[in-house]
Amino acid sequence: MNHSTCTPASTNWRAIYPSESPDIIISLKNESKPSRLVASRPDLVAAECVAKDPYLSKIVAYNTDRGIDLPEDDLVYQCRPLLQMTSTEFRDPNRQKSTLWSEQDIFLPQSLCRWMNMSHDTISFFSLLPPLTHLLSSVYRARILLQKLKTPRLDLDRTIEAFTLPSANASFNNQRLETLGDSFLKVATTIHVYNRFPFKHEGQLSYLRQNSVCNRYLLGRGHVLDLPSFMTIEPNSQRTWRLTTKNTTRIQGEWLVKRTIPRRSVQDCMEALIGAAWLSGGEVMALDVGTKLGLCFGGIKSWQDRYTSVRMDVDQSSPFPALEESLGYQFKNKSLLVEAVTHPSFAHGGASYQRLEFLGDAILDFVTMDYFFNNYPTATSAQLSRARARCVCNPTLAAIATKKLAAHKVLFSDSISLIKDMSETARMFASMEFTEIVDDLWRLDAPKALGDVVEALLGAVFVDSNWEYSVVKRVVIHLLDEVLGYVHPDMPMDPTSEFLLWVAKRKCTEVTFRKDSSSPEIAPRKDQVSVVVHGVDVGSPTIIKPKTTPALGRAMASSNARQLLEDPTSEFFFDKLCTCTIEEKERNPELYQAAMDLTSDEADINLETVEGFATASQDLLIREATNVESTDLVEEVSDPDERDSDSDDTVVYP
Repeated sequence: MNHSTCTPASTNWRAIYPSESPDIIISLKNESKPSRLVASRPDLVAAECVAKDPYLSKIVAYNTDRGIDLPEDDLVYQCRPLLQMTSTEFRDPNRQKSTLWSEQDIFLPQSLCRWMNMSHDTISFFSLLPPLTHLLSSVYRARILLQKLKTPRLDLDRTIEAFTLPSANASFNNQRLETLGDSFLKVATTIHVYNRFPFKHEGQLSYLRQNSVCNRYLLGRGHVLDLPSFMTIEPNSQRTWRLTTKNTTRIQGEWLVKRTIPRRSVQDCMEALIGAAWLSGGEVMALDVGTKLGLCFGGIKSWQDRYTSVRMDVDQSSPFPALEESLGYQFKNKSLLVEAVTHPSFAHGGASYQRLEFLGDAILDFVTMDYFFNNYPTATSAQLSRARARCVCNPTLAAIATKKLAAHKVLFSDSISLIKDMSETARMFASMEFTEIVDDLWRLDAPKALGDVVEALLGAVFVDSNWEYSVVKRVVIHLLDEVLGYVHPDMPMDPTSEFLLWVAKRKCTEVTFRKDSSSPEIAPRKDQVSVVVHGVDVGSPTIIKPKTTPALGRAMASSNARQLLEDPTSEFFFDKLCTCTIEEKERNPELYQAAMDLTSDEADINLETVEGFATASQDLLIREATNVESTDLVEEVSDPDERDSDSDDTVVYP
């Protein structure tokens, strides 16, 4: 039922003598937010105080429209507002405030205020009730969920955090845990499909994994487990906490409350719970919780207990001792090392590094995210993702391959052009420090094979160490030590992501990239990228060299186009080109944001279509607005011409 306390209040200031007893509680007439009266200020002019406060100005303007003017001789009170206490402060003593009252004073005209007949002790008592009730509700939901999943060892505070949505407006939410859990979901599913399908190639494995980690699959599993009923969605109000609402209905003998679930919340809570499990009990706990959520982790056994131990080649000497020394790891099974440095052009039907690269990519992704999560506890989810992207993108890995491992010298390849490109890349990186490389990532182009071989070596280390996470983590940290020491969460986005966000803020949904050929002679190869706004090419096309990655071409085109679109003197000034109506600007972005929920793989968004560009830009906008994961699109958005379609339409089940 609803409970309310009626507090006697009055505007009869003669009854209390505020100048003699300043320690009383007052509030504005139109609201019940209490403030403590510090002193009367006859030296201040009420009209001047109102002019400095936009909120007070609105109140005065509203009263003036109704014939109620602010008195010229109105007395001004110096007050200190009551601070809002959140349920977080009950969970973490370090967050508790030393006082209930703000240290920043506000100045209120007497004619706009009323005094409240409440003592400080009463105020303190009632201020604790709403956040305490919030906390008790969250604890109750979390305990019921742990009982339902039969995971009593899962940390209760982490579980509460995993199901606290940004819409709750608490001082914490599930977005950091979601980012960590998303990485573990990827690596655990990767390990499962890698071992379950030993004869499928990388493209097939990627398709199988994606069907098991996509938004639709997570959404379905979340609703099967009724996860929305455990979410904390309601804003953490200081003044009210209603036990029932107008939306309460009785269904089959139970009283239920209709709640509006923000987009993608079910998937986020699934991943956040996995992140909470990893922090609570490492690999074993995360595998246990993921399996009970119905995810494709292959069971609750640890990876070491589940998969066959690697045989040791006792009599085989190392074919690449210098490479092993640079890695900081000695292989027991030397054939894994050979496989990791074998390019597909050299395989001739045998094993190449592609499967190991598929495995190593997921390992690298998770280790770097785990590192940033633990070392930057105040970084937002979006910041964590951007920092990780700089560490795992191809230019960074190519620099590690050439500068630290000299992998270009040992890679088995039958491609003369690849060998030439790797040598040129090695010379380029030799004259650059890692700090320069990280700062100019989007300008650098390197053969993908160099990044692939680093990931393949990490995958080989993981398999060779009998799936021991601590071993491969040590190798990753060793290889990335210079990069990890420089990269931080506050680093800016790449030009493509910045351009997408720039367009999204202007609510235009008629922008896209276009690739085409500069002349019929080189067709069908597409060697130029243009930005198109409402069917108009912005400036000259950006010419891209052969073998330049699509991401680099888009970054260069984004940077060039944005300069023209922001220039009021340019014929391509954005306001001149954009013809979206006000109605379209209000309606279309919401449609494209909702479309993201139905996208099975964010990497499949085609930025060369109006729909794909609008979907990606609007999703990036809402991610940034809520501090959720926002990986730079330099690496994450794939080129539609480079996808592997040779795979079965299958979901991998545990």
